[in-house]
Formats: sequence, C-alpha cells, structure tokens
Amino acid sequence: MGGSGWLGSWEGALRLVVFPHAGASVATYIRLLRGAPAGAAVVRMPGRDLDEAAAAQTRVTAHQVTHGVVEAIGQATSEPLVIWGHSMGTLLALEAVRRLEVAGGLVSTVILSGRDFGDLAPESRHLWTEEELVGYLRGQGGTPEVVLEDRDMREYALATLRADFALAATACWDREAKVDARIVSVHGDADAAPSAEGMHAWLRASRSGGECVRMRGGHFFCWSDPAFLELITACVQGRG
Repeated sequence: MGGSGWLGSWEGALRLVVFPHAGASVATYIRLLRGAPAGAAVVRMPGRDLDEAAAAQTRVTAHQVTHGVVEAIGQATSEPLVIWGHSMGTLLALEAVRRLEVAGGLVSTVILSGRDFGDLAPESRHLWTEEELVGYLRGQGGTPEVVLEDRDMREYALATLRADFALAATACWDREAKVDARIVSVHGDADAAPSAEGMHAWLRASRSGGECVRMRGGHFFCWSDPAFLELITACVQGRG
C-alpha cells in the first residue's frame, strides 16, 4: 500500500491519480473507484476541516497543489499513469500532466470530465455569499439536502467549497500549451454547464489527440453511469 501527504493511500502499483471536484473528499472517490483496477490514488485537497478551510482561502495556491502532487508521483512510480480530473479538478489535472511531462514523467491518458475548455476564466466563486454557494450546490446536484439544511454540516460543506474555489482563483492556464498524453473528455448528457463544443475543444490541448465521450446523467454522471468506471478501467489497462 502506498500513500503520501498529497495522495491518499492505494493498493499495489500507482496507476491512476484523481483530482476531485470542488468540495469533494477522498472518500467520495474511493467509493466510486472500488470496482476499478488497484492502484488508484485521490489527491488530498487542502481545507478539509473548518480551521484549515479558512486558512486555505488565503495561503494555498494551484501551483502548490500541482507541484506537491507531481513530486509525490515522482517518488511513487516511474511507470505510465492515467490522470483524471473532474470539474474543478480538470484544471489541476492538466497542469499536473504538463509538469509531469516536463520532469520526464509518463502519462498515457488524461481524463477530463464535467468542465469544458471554454470555462477557464479566473474563478470568483470564493467571493459568493452563503446563499449563492448553497444555490450552486443545489443546482449541481450530488449534495444531500440534509447537508444543506443542517447548520453544522452546511457550514463545513460551504467552507470546504469556498476554500477550493479560492484555490482555483490562483490558477493561470495557458490555452495554447499542449501535453503529449492522449486526452479523453467526458460529460453527462443532462449536465447543462459544459457544451459539446467546449468538451471537444479539450482535445486541442493534446499532441496525441483523443476522444470526446458523452454519458448518461448530470454533472455527477461518474457516480451514476457504470460506463464511466468501464472507461477508467480500459484506460488504466491500456485499452482506452
């Protein structure tokens, strides 16, 4: 079993690294990946308790996260990896791949889901009011209503979400930069946010091309459509 400060634990050789969506926990992805091949590690995002979340809004940057993750990967493996980023995680995932490739690391496939290429404007959602953040969570789906109705659970969820949005606001993305890894962009057919054109546009960021896949479901289709886990498995096993 492996693990590090930036990466959650994994079984066997490291094969897949996951950058989660804003507000998500490692446990959220561990449950999803139970049926995937061994070797999946989820990035431990900062700001996962109330005090830390408040501090993370001012002191943690996207550069620090991707730099730390790339260092952790370099210490764990020299074998080709699959990198997956969902929603906010797409931005961190693609930047991590760029850094890995510059450092001599090997990435076979980048999976980018739930956010289109056109949505790369600087984040300002960390400045939203509590009401706006709650509205955002309700609109995205995936957050149980009981969490939003309970004061303590809502406070934790919003602090974590705000910390992640603040981190994303520090990101500087070069639309012209390219990676060698193949890109697979994936979106849900009921997700109103990403456009089909914007999802196809991700492929321009790869020198190796790729494909755009549409699946059943909304923003969190990854947890509802079994075909997504099949896609992850195929990419890790070199069949995707």
